[in-house]
Amino acid sequence: EAHGHSGQASKDPDWRCEHVLKGHENWVQSLVVTKDWLVSGSYDRKIRVWRLGHWESTQSVLEGHTGYVVSLSANGEYLFSGSADETVRVWKLETWECVRILEGHINWVRTLAVTRDHLFSGSDDKSIRMWSVGTWRCKRMLQGHTHYIYSLAVNGRFLFSGSDDQTIRIWRWGDGECQRVLRGHSSWVLSLAVSGDFLISGDYTGAIRVWSLATWVCIRELSGHTSWVRSLAVGGGLLFSGSYDMTIRVWRFGTWECIRVLKGHTGYVTAMAVIDKCLFSASADKTVRVWDRVA
Repeated sequence: EAHGHSGQASKDPDWRCEHVLKGHENWVQSLVVTKDWLVSGSYDRKIRVWRLGHWESTQSVLEGHTGYVVSLSANGEYLFSGSADETVRVWKLETWECVRILEGHINWVRTLAVTRDHLFSGSDDKSIRMWSVGTWRCKRMLQGHTHYIYSLAVNGRFLFSGSDDQTIRIWRWGDGECQRVLRGHSSWVLSLAVSGDFLISGDYTGAIRVWSLATWVCIRELSGHTSWVRSLAVGGGLLFSGSYDMTIRVWRFGTWECIRVLKGHTGYVTAMAVIDKCLFSASADKTVRVWDRVA
């Protein structure tokens, strides 16, 4: 169910929930989408693989983690899963074989980000590990946060990390140097997204902050959510925010107007992913919703 704002121009896209994916037996906590696959990770310790467009059943159910699956990421070759069992598992895309288990963290692996050559894992042990894709060696540990690391995002130059210590750190991922610490949130920084000239961050109070990558200044604060902003995604000129208030808000990128509020989940919205004209949302209601963009 999509609820627009009164008086909103009709040219704004609407969103319709086309499918509700069921199969997980506990909270769905993480999502990642590739050109062919949607992958969901859950507190049931399982990872489900859905072929895009074929929603009747899962392609595979990946098992092996002994704790909650709380984070997922992927590049063109591998799927990565982070867990409360303190490990990262590396799965080969298409065959879904677990090819490596990365150990070293001493608490939940809460968040993952990946480039072609490097995997970054953020943990409740307050550290970020930088792994070399292929050799699977931990090349570097990034330390400085004083509490759990909840969120990571990466672009061509920087790694961004959000923490329960209420700060965002900007790391030069070439050498692991911390370039800057952004302060302004009054609570845990739970979600991050980076796109173009902007970094977007969401927190425990429901606030979303937009930062300029040129000046590192917060240029806008977006309000509307009434609980944790646990996930952020960018696609098609839009910003999507998912919250523990059980809604997803759709914001026009650049002008930062809220153009839609999507309702339907009956539990916290915990994760999102976007590709082409499809938005995917995961929830504590044990489902994944598939939303199609309509004119």
